[in-house]
Amino acid sequence: MNKFLYNTIVEDLELKIKQGELTDGVRLPSERLMAEKYNVSRNVVREAFKVMSEKGLVEIYTGRGAYISIPKEDVISTKLREAISISKSNFYEILEVRKMLEEAVARKVVKVATEQNIRDLEEIYNRLELSIKDTVKFEKEDINFHIELAKCTGNSTLGLLIDTFNKISGEKLYKLHYVYPDRAEKAQKEHKAMIEAIRDRDEKKIIKAVDSHINCLALEMEMLK
Repeated sequence: MNKFLYNTIVEDLELKIKQGELTDGVRLPSERLMAEKYNVSRNVVREAFKVMSEKGLVEIYTGRGAYISIPKEDVISTKLREAISISKSNFYEILEVRKMLEEAVARKVVKVATEQNIRDLEEIYNRLELSIKDTVKFEKEDINFHIELAKCTGNSTLGLLIDTFNKISGEKLYKLHYVYPDRAEKAQKEHKAMIEAIRDRDEKKIIKAVDSHINCLALEMEMLK
């Protein structure tokens, strides 16, 4: 019975967070007031706060109370990367998911990207050109390019997933630029083709560029074995 009661509180708080009624940093009412509001014991409220804390949605401070804590995107991405890294997923499975995500982004972005989106992508492309001999900077801007592509879709979840899977695969692919020094130049040609495809609203062209981008990475990793 108590389990049902505290779940009711948890579900209500999660709904209020989703609807924007409860925002990051908001202090929740005291256990006594929450118990009165939901007509339950303070132990039930305490258990609800504990569950919310385990979910990362509430922070509890002794003597100060409970506060809403909405995880930032970088925290979510880090936790997801950690979960995948300790799973049985191998590099090629991760790259396969990345390819599917990138293709989904590509199909949508050619339909909805604005002129400002295209200018933002061109700005990152130009930064990539300037850092083409600097592996560290190039890798960072490369990830930024793909995250920006995802942002162009207007779907924040796609952006989060692209960020996560690019960073996971990027950690494995970092040494490719040392073994294949022309990899950056080839990647830039693919980036340019993506931008042109978006400008032309050409879905086939952008999918071809995306697939070339990912398939080349898989092939080069295979050659490193």
